[in-house]
Amino acid sequence: AEREYEILVEFHKLKPGGRLQLLWRTPTQPAVVVPTDAFIYREDADQVAQAKPSPLYRFVPLARGALLVDGTFLPGTPKSMDAKSVDFSYCDRSDMKLPAEQVARLTFQPLANAAANKISGKTAGLVTQGGEFVEGECQSIDEKSLKISSVVFGTSSFDVKTQAAAVILRIAPPGKGWVVHTLKGAVLRADGVRSDKDQIVLKEPMLGDFAVPLSE
Repeated sequence: AEREYEILVEFHKLKPGGRLQLLWRTPTQPAVVVPTDAFIYREDADQVAQAKPSPLYRFVPLARGALLVDGTFLPGTPKSMDAKSVDFSYCDRSDMKLPAEQVARLTFQPLANAAANKISGKTAGLVTQGGEFVEGECQSIDEKSLKISSVVFGTSSFDVKTQAAAVILRIAPPGKGWVVHTLKGAVLRADGVRSDKDQIVLKEPMLGDFAVPLSE
């Protein structure tokens, strides 16, 4: 509690796919996955010996998913976007529609190192899988491509699966209110929480009443 610890992960993957999780436990708590927002990406992580902890407000969600403007983070898969809404798949809710103006960032691939570093301080643009930042407004997203409109370069298309790591739509200020962590990696902000049989219902400012099963 109230302490930061350096974590360096080195791994080698022999086959495509796979997953990696970090769990922790105490004498009174079984092993659970460490929640996403417990991690703070350090901008100078490539120089570990000289690095200092980043302030908490610079937390960067590294998982694939959607960050809302109120600080809620939903792990999942962005499927498409237009001027009005974002089609999103979250857990067993494959048909979620998020109002586009309430989404701060969409992450298509888990971020690390240079790619995560590019997010800090940026207002709008695309972070490529190679770690480059392309400034501009995101116009649309579909299953194959993402279009960015830039004053300098005009409209450019990027392959969602092979080129896009994350798209920044707007800045997300630090969230307020209740914070609920789920075992599936979601970080949910809420103005209120109530219990309802085998679930809790959050009053999420952007999503309205949002039910979370107790099993999560």
